[in-house]
Amino acid sequence: MSVSFLEGDLKYVYVAAGWFQPGSLERLEQVEAVLNTCGLRLFSPRKELLFQPGKTTPKEVLDANMKALKKVDFCVAITDDKDVGMLVEVGICVALNVPLVLVWLTGAPDQKFNIMLAGAGRVARSLQELSDIIMSGDLFTTDNKPGQQYE
Repeated sequence: MSVSFLEGDLKYVYVAAGWFQPGSLERLEQVEAVLNTCGLRLFSPRKELLFQPGKTTPKEVLDANMKALKKVDFCVAITDDKDVGMLVEVGICVALNVPLVLVWLTGAPDQKFNIMLAGAGRVARSLQELSDIIMSGDLFTTDNKPGQQYE
């Protein structure tokens, strides 16, 4: 896919991430800032549909997320904390053929990335790499590259 992917209509991106662990909210805000700089329209569950005990049910939250995932052009998932909700969202994206960019900001340069996640989409190990992947428009390939470190 070429840069033409980004031309035309404003692209809609789902941001899958946990925000409950130390440092995770800061990483999420940094990723959202990059996506905004790239001129994308964001669906971020933490801003769109927080669970409210007594007002919403877990099923309503799941259904709303599913509805959003069916409408987006692609998904950016922050994998650092291996948040269970994010992993469910990634699985849904794989099942729906939604292109994925998997962000891993806390991994050491020689640290191996999960092979199953790598097979699901592109891997960005820095905010600059995330921006570069998005601006290239090449969101439809996976990171199955020889020489990469996977486990």
